[in-house]
Amino acid sequence: MRIFNPRISSCVFAAMMLLVFSCGKDNDTNPEPTTPTTPTIPTTPIEPTSMSAKVDGELWTIGSFGASAIIYNDFITIFGMSSDNYEMNMTLYGNAEGTYSLNPEMGSHLYYGTVASSTYDSKLNNVNTNHGMVEITKLDMENLTMSGTFESEPFYFFNELSTGGIVISEGEFTNIEVLDYRDPDAESLSAEIDGRPLKALYTSAYISQSRLIVSGEDGAQTEKIQMSMPMDIAPGTYDIGNSSVPNLEGQYNPLFSNVMHSATSGTLTITTNDMVNKMIIGTFNFETPGLDGNGVFSINSGSFRASYD
Repeated sequence: MRIFNPRISSCVFAAMMLLVFSCGKDNDTNPEPTTPTTPTIPTTPIEPTSMSAKVDGELWTIGSFGASAIIYNDFITIFGMSSDNYEMNMTLYGNAEGTYSLNPEMGSHLYYGTVASSTYDSKLNNVNTNHGMVEITKLDMENLTMSGTFESEPFYFFNELSTGGIVISEGEFTNIEVLDYRDPDAESLSAEIDGRPLKALYTSAYISQSRLIVSGEDGAQTEKIQMSMPMDIAPGTYDIGNSSVPNLEGQYNPLFSNVMHSATSGTLTITTNDMVNKMIIGTFNFETPGLDGNGVFSINSGSFRASYD
């Protein structure tokens, strides 16, 4: 005899009703609208562009002109200007993140000042070894921004024996704009001055009175090399100083002088003088008298590549 269990029957009935209503909902042609859920996208705040430092304890910071960095084939320049036209300018030999010593023997240096007032350069610090350093902590070539820190003790321009320079401390630049000027065919001029590297930031070539003149200046325009030659000079090697070739000359404007020192001896080698496409390429080395005629400046391992009009 089967015994009726009301508890089991209730469970079976409930299960059957659930199944019926579930099927009915699946077949509903007018389902209730649902509100879509908007996913939460995490955001990372971007620090604004800035550049500042303390100059002898006083705050220097960029004005509306702003700050930027330019990357060339083998060096970087970092530039910022305050609202009262005082500029902070750094030239670093390299083009990657890292720490750059401002020691003159390494070529990198910092320049501070205005055209109309006192100018200071870390190259002029011949009194102590604290020329300074620049650290590029982040170089973002995808977004073209750069961040880092700097410090230096540059000395007054044209006064290499002065003990009274300035102290630049707590320097910092954040997310400054990066301009990528790397180009294997770019104009360039470089040399070693008494064993110290010089790579021109500004290289130019032009024709004046039947002479082809090639010149290069460093980032702070405190050093300059200039080569003069006949405009139709052919590939070959030529003596500088006592050359029978007219208009052939090598000149060097040193750190502590506004006077161009002319070469007394040396050689110039022209590898290309393309007078159709206006391109001159060559190498050079020469010596000039030192400051006030004392000693010599030795310019070696020089090379240039420049276009001219």
